[in-house]
Order: sequence, then C-alpha cells, then structure tokens
Amino acid sequence: MEKVREKVLFALQEVQRAVIGKQEVTETVMKAFLAGGHVLVEDIPGLGKTTMAIAFSRAIGLQKRRVQFTPDVLPSDLTGFTIYQKERNAFVYHPGAVVCNLLLADEINRASPKTQSALLEVMEEGQVTVDGKTRKIAPPFLVIATENPSGSAGTQLLPESQLDRFMVCVKMGYPTIREEMEILRKNENGRTSDAVQQVMTKEELANKIATFTGGRAAEELIFHSITTGASNDIEQATKLARAMISRYGMSEDFDMVAMENVTNQYLGGDSSLSCSFETQTLLDKKVVELVRMEHQKALKILQDNIGKLHELAKYLYEHETITGEEFMKILNAPVQVPTAVAESESNTKSENNAESENSTEADADTSSGKVNLQK
Repeated sequence: MEKVREKVLFALQEVQRAVIGKQEVTETVMKAFLAGGHVLVEDIPGLGKTTMAIAFSRAIGLQKRRVQFTPDVLPSDLTGFTIYQKERNAFVYHPGAVVCNLLLADEINRASPKTQSALLEVMEEGQVTVDGKTRKIAPPFLVIATENPSGSAGTQLLPESQLDRFMVCVKMGYPTIREEMEILRKNENGRTSDAVQQVMTKEELANKIATFTGGRAAEELIFHSITTGASNDIEQATKLARAMISRYGMSEDFDMVAMENVTNQYLGGDSSLSCSFETQTLLDKKVVELVRMEHQKALKILQDNIGKLHELAKYLYEHETITGEEFMKILNAPVQVPTAVAESESNTKSENNAESENSTEADADTSSGKVNLQK
C-alpha cells in the first residue's frame, strides 16, 4: 500500500510540472481516477484543460486516445464499426476511439446528442455493442472530458443521463500573475506536457525492456530467423536501458550518479553524456548486458508458454482484437491440445501398449521354453 501511495504522489508531482498552480484540481482528478470514476472539466478555452488530461495520461502510463468533438463526429467513430472483408468472407470489427484505457473527450458538448449518447454504455458498463455484439473494454477505462461553458457558440447541452456518468466536475479557473509568468517561462521551449514522464520502478522498467525485445524473441522462436520488423522496439529498449543507467541512477556500477544531460526536454529532448570516454565505453557495455538479459527473459517466457502463444495467435486471427480480460482468460486456462495431436498421441500410446504386451507375451513364451528344456 505504501508503494502505491508513493507512485500516486510521484505521478501528481509530474502532472503539476505541466499544470501550474492547480494543485487542488489535479488532486481531485487523481482521487476520481483512483476510485474508477470519470472526470468532466468545465471552463473557457485556453486554461489548460487539455494539457492536464495529456499530463495525466503520460504520468500514469495509460494507453490514451483523443477525440476532438465536432458536430460531424459520428457514434461509430467512438464505438467502432464492422465492415465486410472479402478475403475472409466475413464482417470484421474495427475498434473505435473508446478501445483504450484513457479517453480524452475534448470539447464534448460540441458533438451532437446522438454522438454524446454513444458514450453512455461504455462509461457505465465498460463495454460497447456494435451490430448486436457486445465487446468488453480492457480495464481500467477512464474518461476525462472537457466542455465549453453552456451558451458558447456551437455547443450542445449534455443530458442529465450523461452528466450522471461523471464522478466529479471541476473548473480550472484563471491563473494568477505569478503563475502566468511561470507558464510562459516553461512554455518557452515547447509544451509543458511533453516533459511529463511515467513514474515506474526499476523492475517495471526492466520488464518494459523485456516487452520491447519480445518481438525479436518471437521471431527467433517461431521463424528461427530475425527480421527488421522489431527494429523500432529494439531502439526503444536500447534508449530505455541507457536511461536507466545514465539518467535514472538505477545501476549498481554507477549508483545514483547521473551522467546524461538533457536539453530541450519540452521538444522531445536532446541528450549528451558528461563523462570520460572510458566511462562511456563501460556504460555501453552495461547497456548491452541489460538488453541481452531482458531479451533472454522474454525468450524464456515465450518458450515456457509456447502453447498459449499459439492460442493467442489463433484468437487474434479469428477476432482481430483482444481485451485484457480475454487475454488473461486464455493465459490462465489449461493448454488446449489440438485434436489431431491428441489423436496422434493416443494412437502412439496404443501402439506402445500393444508392443509392450506382445513383448511381455514373447518373454513369457521364451521363459516357458527354457523351463521345458531344463526339464
């Protein structure tokens, strides 16, 4: 429980780096998220509503999607739709914007009432129904919506049924003169929300590297070859491993010494090492060791769960998408042995039993013959 509390506090600190002077508002939004509720942010444009939503998504590390609501946004843009695929001779579901962990509904009251009502089911029950088929959304599912004041040009009043879906409604309010100066200073080199980082432990970062190397491990295990398909993930794994050692102080060899300087962090960040050539060489060696170790971990996990890997591939081929709940259901269920394999194993066992019986009878006959000869 103490670790959870620390992570929440660190996440709030990251958010408050981007949202200046709104400590009470950010704490209220965090409380709503921890309680599994949705948040409605109401105020005039330009006060940081969208910045706060983006900062929360980055700090918590949720898969986010953003929808800029306008009168021409359709319900199917949110819930998804099915379309006929000639190659498969079937209707295939294409997920909408709500298939995520955190949905940023920007200026939600600019959409038509029909589009607004498309959010009712997913906000209350965590599922969407398209063409009579219900699909679960992987938890957690949170909505942070912004709206312009009622009466503004092009706005539609949210119905009471939709307002009831939100746990809290907050107002940003104007910043003070001092806060405005701080906002201008921090936005000099780009948006403040770009500098927000997800709060993660050393173990979580290592597991993320293993996840990035999982694509290459799957290639080696299934195809016994390697391709360029995993190159982007390998690049991300290398950057993360280097940051753990040189920036986050998560190496036993270098302890809590930061050897990397980051400039223009609000524009993506340019990093440079501030250490000797010998230390840089040792650092590169440690990065290679860390990535290799996590790659071996990913390979072992896939080898130990090769049956599950085939089941998941089959499910994705048949359903196109998979929720977290369905993934865990397949992962925790006993491994399904294909019918052909089961029959083959059964026939093999029968043949082995028959051979064993014949061998036993032959041994008995031989023993009987020996007994007769001795007589």
